[in-house]
Amino acid sequence: MCSEYQLHTSPEEVAEELDQPVINKAKNFNWDSRIGFFREAPVVQKNKDGELEFALKIFPTKPMPNSRLSGLEGQTEDSVNEVDHRQIKRIYEMKLWKDGFAKHPLLIPMTEFTEFAYWGKKIGSALSFTIPKNKVMFAAGLAIKPFTPEGPPHSGFSIITHTATEQMFDYHHRLIVLLESHLALGYLEEMTPQDRFNYIIENRYLGDFDVHKIRNMAKGWEKKVDRQQHKLNQELKYREVLKQNNVPG
Repeated sequence: MCSEYQLHTSPEEVAEELDQPVINKAKNFNWDSRIGFFREAPVVQKNKDGELEFALKIFPTKPMPNSRLSGLEGQTEDSVNEVDHRQIKRIYEMKLWKDGFAKHPLLIPMTEFTEFAYWGKKIGSALSFTIPKNKVMFAAGLAIKPFTPEGPPHSGFSIITHTATEQMFDYHHRLIVLLESHLALGYLEEMTPQDRFNYIIENRYLGDFDVHKIRNMAKGWEKKVDRQQHKLNQELKYREVLKQNNVPG
């Protein structure tokens, strides 16, 4: 899952990419920042008057993972190949995510995101991913209550993920849901949870990324290889389940 991303832009440039004015309620934020877990970061949301605004929310971590477009409740290594479509849960059916997805959709602007390679030719590297020729990317997300004592409701955010593209499987087992600028605002429109899900399925970015190495991973990364490769194997099995049941995920 995405645990780090970069913002090297400005509120003016983000608004220009969206081709809409955005009220800036994140004026004290440094828009030249690396965003990691438990950091505040700007999101784009609609206020009660239907206006677009930048707001600062917390990007949380354990025990709050990034959310998933779909998944299997009670998934185990032995059961993943034995399910049918009735056991596949959509994000709008999952207790942890359904309220935020239905009522508090967000866009998370970023200029690049980071994933860590535990297999392949780039193993041991932190890698940067960008959409070619895009100044700003927009990840689909939702507001949540972060797992911090002082966190009021909806003061945190989760980035939605889905199963990886063929290119991403060379590096990581999941991929964040990204919407290109001209499609991003459609995600924030008032609609049913099912329609919002369908909007993502129809408009998510599934093309190739430009990839480059940022740095070596922190010392001790080798101890995590088996666990991460197990996640890859599980995700590959889950993708086959989706394919067999003709279910996007």
